[in-house]
Amino acid sequence: MMLSLSIGISSSAAEDAVQTGAAKTFADRKENAVRLTVTRKIRDRDRTSEVQALVIDEQGIIVTSLDGIESVGSGLQEMLQRRGGGNADKGELTRVAMIRSDGSETEGEVVLTDPDLDLAFIKVTLPEDEDAAKLASAPAVAARPLLLDEAVAISRMDAGFQYEATAAMVQIAAVLEIPRVLYVPAGGTGDKGVGVFNLKGECLGITAQIHNKLLIVPMETILKLAGTISQ
Repeated sequence: MMLSLSIGISSSAAEDAVQTGAAKTFADRKENAVRLTVTRKIRDRDRTSEVQALVIDEQGIIVTSLDGIESVGSGLQEMLQRRGGGNADKGELTRVAMIRSDGSETEGEVVLTDPDLDLAFIKVTLPEDEDAAKLASAPAVAARPLLLDEAVAISRMDAGFQYEATAAMVQIAAVLEIPRVLYVPAGGTGDKGVGVFNLKGECLGITAQIHNKLLIVPMETILKLAGTISQ
């Protein structure tokens, strides 16, 4: 009985620690989670949609899923392909802008892509009279997680819910090296372009669609690529 009670107390304490860490991470890092509005012109027709993204630099660098951006207007692409045959027309990207938590938009442009890792980097244009510090600060880079480590995925709802930030608990189901390091999430990441953080508030990376699987690209890899962007 004493042993059972001890185990129960220990388990409860561990759960409380996870909940406390997750709540603090969410409070500290929710401003890094943003949405992008993306417009593509497909055969003279504009199609606009929104995707999840992550602020990685307070000077205006944002990372998201390349597939998320290229999938805008996919329904129209498929319809036109069925009617006319031939290859699918992804169209032309004509606009990308960051949506702030208050619903205002800041224009940007795609400055770098990595199709193999399903990443797109966007540089937003900050107004001259606006302090760059109004963007979220760059998150610290997390060390490589262990199997079954707990993490928090932070994303944004759409305009109907006033762009509220949401949190979902995630576990690391596997760490891959194929040959680049990728993390396999188990749990509620839900979407591409979502930032994932450990319970210390350090960024593990963002979710991306790779070989038809939702995986996490490590933040270390993301920052190395971002370092090649000319300021």
